[in-house]
Amino acid sequence: MRKTGPVYCFGHFQLDAGEQVLFCDASPLHLSPKALLVLQVLLENAGHVVEKDEALQLCWPDSFVAEANLAQTIFVLRQTLGECGDHLEYIQTVHRRGYRFVVPVQVKEPLGTSF
Repeated sequence: MRKTGPVYCFGHFQLDAGEQVLFCDASPLHLSPKALLVLQVLLENAGHVVEKDEALQLCWPDSFVAEANLAQTIFVLRQTLGECGDHLEYIQTVHRRGYRFVVPVQVKEPLGTSF
């Protein structure tokens, strides 16, 4: 059964939040579940700063993790997006605060399922 959730479209990419997969030009990319979650949080707040503390609480809710984990995940996301994309800056660092997704994002809500 297909899991439903919004699909975030930006540049050459689509993140299917329900299926937890990132596509570049219809080819699936391999990212860890945590990296996909961090990307989804950034996409949900595109154009706005996601504070580091907020990102840590949303993505690692039941764990104490160092800020370095978030920084490493952002690094992996930037690498992945840069390898497939058009070398745009997708994720901007906001010094001492957090991160902002700076590319326009379109959200496609899933269609209702009928039986």
